[in-house]
Amino acid sequence: MTATIQAPPKGTWAIPVTITPTIEVKQGIEREVTRVITKLGPGIEKLTVNCSTHLHAEWQGASHIPDHKSSQWTPEEKYASLYKDTQHGPVILYLHGGAYIVCSIDTHRLLTARMAKDSGGRVFAVQYRLAPQDEFPAALVDAVLAYLLIQSRS
Repeated sequence: MTATIQAPPKGTWAIPVTITPTIEVKQGIEREVTRVITKLGPGIEKLTVNCSTHLHAEWQGASHIPDHKSSQWTPEEKYASLYKDTQHGPVILYLHGGAYIVCSIDTHRLLTARMAKDSGGRVFAVQYRLAPQDEFPAALVDAVLAYLLIQSRS
């Protein structure tokens, strides 16, 4: 199965970001996820909880900025404009479908752009680590890191 990469629809933005957590943040997430998953039962303590060195995601939202302007802006300038246009709307944390083994933020971009446009808010779509390359609880750790980021940006 080949996934199709979808460009953002006209009138919406997709602003890629890379999150590099501090050592303290990584250790805190690893501790908390370990505490939570040990409640799943025997054998789970053998799992390795490893916070990624980088998390890739993108902010998406509807904003009408002419292409000739937006192509010259930095991601930070684009986010500032998107934030201004969507500050009273919801912030949606989006973890794409695919059973934690397939798909990406690219394959779900039309859906997330529509969510942002219809809600009047912005979407934070996470490119979490997929199995089998990264086993459980890698995707959970990435989701927690993403949640902490949007919590600090909202």
